[in-house]
Amino acid sequence: MEFYDWKEDEVAPGQTRPTGNDNTLQARIVAPLAKGTLGLPIPSLVRFTYRNIEAPGGTSASGNADLLWLLMPKDWGTGRFGIGPVVNFPADEKQFGADVWRFGLGSIVIQNSLEGKLLWGVLVQQVWGETKANSDSVYASPIAIQPFAVYSISDKWYISNGESPWAFNWQAKEWLIPLGVRVGRLFKTNKGTWNAYAEYRAPIVWKDWPGAVAEDTVRFQVSYTPKP
Repeated sequence: MEFYDWKEDEVAPGQTRPTGNDNTLQARIVAPLAKGTLGLPIPSLVRFTYRNIEAPGGTSASGNADLLWLLMPKDWGTGRFGIGPVVNFPADEKQFGADVWRFGLGSIVIQNSLEGKLLWGVLVQQVWGETKANSDSVYASPIAIQPFAVYSISDKWYISNGESPWAFNWQAKEWLIPLGVRVGRLFKTNKGTWNAYAEYRAPIVWKDWPGAVAEDTVRFQVSYTPKP
């Protein structure tokens, strides 16, 4: 669950920056697939994310769900490389996200360091889509560059920079760069592991970004990973 407080500065003389929606409820499934699954000659990772968006006034609807399928052809022992397709599903209405299909590519590099205490890397996603439904005009959405670093304080506690993707708007030639911090705890059981965390992020580069900018974002999440 994410909650937002939006900036209301001027994007141009006499023009106030638009604000976004109140909060997002997100559900995500991540499934690693072993070599040979579905006939693939290499391992892969599938991630599906669904979002329900609540607008001011209490109206809510489905936002942009996305499917990321990363093929993992390279493994060098302490890290991996993956690349594969991305599909963005249309939101129910334009106020809740892009109301068109978008398709593109994603790529990730993951590296373990400090004897397994530090996991770091970067996830990059770029999609293209129509400017509106039933249109032949296709444009590049802002590229999302998500550097990440997770440091294990103990076998239970960890800190991270959170889910803070940097965005570059190809049309406006402007960056939106947030900075985040996440504190999480693992709860291990005989059948699997629960992961609970709290996260805060705020923008550090945003002044000339043409759209809405969250001044403060607070996120709470709980996930479960069963044992193989």
